[in-house]
Amino acid sequence: MTITKNKSMLLKSFFCNLLVSLMFINCVNHDGIPRKLPELDDDAVEYDLSNALHVSLDQNNKIFVDSIKVTLEELKIKVRDYESKHKAEAIISYKAHDDVIYKSYVDVEKAITGEIDKLRKELAFEKYEKALDSLSKEQLGEIKKVYPKKLILDVGE
Repeated sequence: MTITKNKSMLLKSFFCNLLVSLMFINCVNHDGIPRKLPELDDDAVEYDLSNALHVSLDQNNKIFVDSIKVTLEELKIKVRDYESKHKAEAIISYKAHDDVIYKSYVDVEKAITGEIDKLRKELAFEKYEKALDSLSKEQLGEIKKVYPKKLILDVGE
C-alpha cells in the first residue's frame, strides 16, 4: 500500500510540475522580444540605394557608415545629418553580419530609429507646437512624410 501511495504522489508531483512548466513556456513564447520593428512602407517594394546611407555591423560588432568605422554616438550624428539633409528621400540601409551579438544589432537599430524619432518630435513641435504623441492622425501623417523612417534591414553576410 505504501508503494502505491508513493507512486501516486510521484505521478501527481510530476504532472503538476509538467503543467507549471508548460504554462511558463506558453507565457514566454507569447510575450516574445519586447522590441517593435520599424514600420514598413507597403507602397515601396524596391528602393534605389545609390544615395542611401549605408550602415553595417561587422562580425566584430564594429559599426561602419559608408565603409568608415564609427562609434554609436558618431552614428547618431551621421544619421541625424543625413535625415535632415534628405528628409523624405532619405533611405538607410542596415546590414549586419551573421555573427554579431544581438544586443549590438539592436543598439545600432535603436540609434538609427531613435534619431529619426527625435527629428519627428522636433518637427511636430516646430510645425504644430505639440508633442508627437498629441498630434492628430493627419498631423502625424504629415510628419511621417517628412521623416518616413525608410530603414532597409539586411541580416547576414
